[in-house]
Amino acid sequence: VCFIWSICATKPIDTDVSERKDFDVAHKDSAGNELSVEALIENVIIRLIANINSGESDFYENYAQRIIFAISVHSLECWLVSYYAEQTTAHNCLAVLKSVVNPNEIRVAKKQPNYDKLSQPFLNRENIEIVAQKDRSFNHFIQQLQNTAV
Repeated sequence: VCFIWSICATKPIDTDVSERKDFDVAHKDSAGNELSVEALIENVIIRLIANINSGESDFYENYAQRIIFAISVHSLECWLVSYYAEQTTAHNCLAVLKSVVNPNEIRVAKKQPNYDKLSQPFLNRENIEIVAQKDRSFNHFIQQLQNTAV
């Protein structure tokens, strides 16, 4: 999984660490209410664009058509939970995933081979569509892909 302060070409960026001092994207508004998924994603994108442009002026603007943000709220495991569980969640997704996946079939661990196996169902377009209907941050990512393909 890619950390929020990294720029990653192929891995989602998790918002669970976005409140850290070095990134400073809050999960709550000034009244203390949790931000909507869409608002949080938008704030993270704004921050990432600022980071991208800090290295080379106008880099994002010059390459925006090639950049797709994969931002999972709050972790990649939440996208997986949306496939493996009936109910979706944005909190404690690793623990939820461990509770819904049969450990005799797939071991849930933060290791690439485990993620490869857990994400196998996403090779099927129908499963992608099902998860996009259940998870708003995954849906945002899929919408970006569809808009780019047009």
